[in-house]
Amino acid sequence: MAPLINLTTLNVSQHSGIKNDDFVKSFPQWQNALVQMADSKVRAEQQSLAKYGLKYVVEEYLPAKVEDSSTWLP
Repeated sequence: MAPLINLTTLNVSQHSGIKNDDFVKSFPQWQNALVQMADSKVRAEQQSLAKYGLKYVVEEYLPAKVEDSSTWLP
């Protein structure tokens, strides 16, 4: 599982604009991911991986993500 960070007030306000984007509207997986993010009030992104260090990202996190393509968004 990816490291998570709490949503900021800015993230919450940006959410409404992003969910109305034509690209997002055309992919149910992205819509579901945004709903999940809003419901959980947390986000996962590359900056949150920094606390684990580059070695973890290269040797564990990325290989696990590549191996499990079911977790990828289009």
